Amino acid sequence: MELRLSKLNVNSPKQCSLNAKTLVKHDFYEKCMLKHALRSHFTSRFVLLYAALLESKPSVISYVPRPYKIAFQKTFYYPDLYVATKKQRFVVDILPAAMPANGKSSGPSVAEKESLFSAADIAYKVISTKDIINKQIRAESWLDIVQRLYLARPIDTDFEYETILSVCRYGQTGTSLHKILQNAIELDAYRAEIALLRLAFDGRLKIDVNKHTFNHHTKVSGK
Repeated sequence: MELRLSKLNVNSPKQCSLNAKTLVKHDFYEKCMLKHALRSHFTSRFVLLYAALLESKPSVISYVPRPYKIAFQKTFYYPDLYVATKKQRFVVDILPAAMPANGKSSGPSVAEKESLFSAADIAYKVISTKDIINKQIRAESWLDIVQRLYLARPIDTDFEYETILSVCRYGQTGTSLHKILQNAIELDAYRAEIALLRLAFDGRLKIDVNKHTFNHHTKVSGK
């Protein structure tokens, strides 16, 4: 059966709801994120961690979990994520590393999905769970950072930005978060930390969380 994606829906992806029966079948997570406006529903820990990696990339503008409901044979196919970046749009499915090369399962094949989305000028990507495991520390760190930033939304940190950027000293290899907060002694520590994380989220600072989870020893450097 040919897959079809309506022109009405393709440019306005909306998170598809899950019923109670579907929830039981999945490792379900509900989180408030930053680059998806609504409460985000993730049908596995891997999808949640991949979304956290998207949050860490300034080039990613937004994403939508379970963005489309697409009829396929006697059931429906739900892609894991729709992603919009500054340069392209793409749809992602996160599949186990053991998935056969042709991508076939109970749903449509990779080739069928590629054909469907390319017709709408949307790229299609398969992300292996192994790739996410290899970036798990970074993903979990950014999940922590996103939750901190979400809770701090009402706090205005415009005043703190200049001091934080100055303390981080552009061009150096990195200064620990703890030392930065110590050096910015004139600032409230919590507001200073939120300002720093917002600067990292916007891509104006870099934080090193590839090998160690985010903490006060995390190295921060100028872009």
